[in-house]
Amino acid sequence: MEPILLRAGETGCAFATDADGRLHQLGFGPDASSAAPSFPVELYPLAYPTFGEDPFAFPALRVTNASGVLSTRLVVDGHESARHDGGDSLRITLVDPGQPLEVVLALRGWDADGVVEQWVEVTNRQDAPITLHEVAAA
Repeated sequence: MEPILLRAGETGCAFATDADGRLHQLGFGPDASSAAPSFPVELYPLAYPTFGEDPFAFPALRVTNASGVLSTRLVVDGHESARHDGGDSLRITLVDPGQPLEVVLALRGWDADGVVEQWVEVTNRQDAPITLHEVAAA
């Protein structure tokens, strides 16, 4: 799988998708812009772990779905890169195949400063409200 990259001057972020479609972070920092997996992608940490998915990491997202389901499993639905006035931007769309929920990891690199800005957009596509208990942005 080809890495998904964001460059920000002399630094950056690198991601890759495993065979199940889950997003893993390959690296962050000066070497990330040329990162390629040295090991199977599944061995890298999840880029956006959900509640109950990784017992060794705090969840980045914990949701109670409209149906009452507590589990969320996010897979990559696509990504797009673009250029802005100060550098590159990247949007990675994640979806839960079992619940109509969409999460976009949005990143913007600032070349002059070597800074990566990140935010998360959660979209509820369910027929009723959901409860967001935890949503991490970076």
